[in-house]
This record gives sequence, structure tokens and C-alpha cells, in this order.
Amino acid sequence: MIVEVNLNELYTDEIDCAQYVFLKLLDKPEELSKFIETGLIANHEFEDLKSKKFLENDSDLSGEIIPTDKARKKFNLKDSTFFDEFYQLYPAYVQRIDNTKDYLRTNVIACRNLYNKIVGKSIEQHKHIIECLTYELEFRRKNSKMGWMVRMQKWLSTNQWEMAEEMMKDSSITKLIDTGSGYGTEIE
Repeated sequence: MIVEVNLNELYTDEIDCAQYVFLKLLDKPEELSKFIETGLIANHEFEDLKSKKFLENDSDLSGEIIPTDKARKKFNLKDSTFFDEFYQLYPAYVQRIDNTKDYLRTNVIACRNLYNKIVGKSIEQHKHIIECLTYELEFRRKNSKMGWMVRMQKWLSTNQWEMAEEMMKDSSITKLIDTGSGYGTEIE
């Protein structure tokens, strides 16, 4: 990926190149994650961005990183959070068995609060829930079960990702048996 660096912004904001690139990548989560994992930004540089009001004080390098309005304006960042990614992935509506359309993304404010309570600032928990939701949606689409998908608030309040977690485990066990590589599947 190529990132264009405006040297005038480096001079006026008194930030280094790593900090500049970090801020430019804030709305590109996959690239930002690689940038952090490879250690291209140090803790002291991250803390410096907080002290210069580019990041909210409760931002965490290993968790949720929240840009300030100053950073959003200067780097044209969209305002997104863990919940926004979850919200985009969750189906807007489904066709129920009786042929009625049911909207699943109702009560968004309560869902946002619930999701933020569940995930907190843990990027690992967020990724896990996204992975579980993705698996459940794929499973339901493949087996024509989308009509039984619950509303977002119920999915969150009843920890439905745990069911998807179990389905993923069961699926991996089934794959082992199907491929013949599971214990006790071969006769000598």
C-alpha cells in the first residue's frame, strides 16, 4: 500500500512519519492492524498522539483506537467504531417463513450500548464476535435458515455468538471425520 505523506503537516503538527502514517491508516483497519503488529509505531509515539489531541485519552494501542475531531478533519477519517463494523455485517432484514419481511436492526442505541459493554476495548473480542456472526450468516444462507435469524438486540443479549462458536467447533470436528483424518476413522 502506498501512503502519500504531506511534509507540511508533519512540520505544523510536530509529528513524525510513523505517527502520520498511523493517523492516515485509522480508517483502514486491516492495514492499521498490520502496521501495529509489525511494531512500526512505538508506545511513546502513540501516547504523544494522545497528548497532541489526535486520539482520545481512552484510546488503547491494543484495543479500540478513537480519533478526535481534530484527526478526523485533518485526515478525512470516517467516524466508525467496533459496533459500526458489526452493524454493517448484521442483516438489515429477513424474509420470515410466513413470507413477511422482518427488520433485524431495530433499537440501534440499545444495541450499540450492549455491544460496547460486551466488547469493551478488546479488539480480539470484537474480531471473535465478527467471526462468529460471519460463520452463522454463512451457515444460515447455505442451509436456507435466514428466516430464523433473530433481531440484533436479542442476538447480543442472549450471547448468540456462543452458539455460532459451538457450531464452528462442531464443523471442524465434522470436517476431520469427513476427510478421514480423525481418530478411529481408519481400519488396519
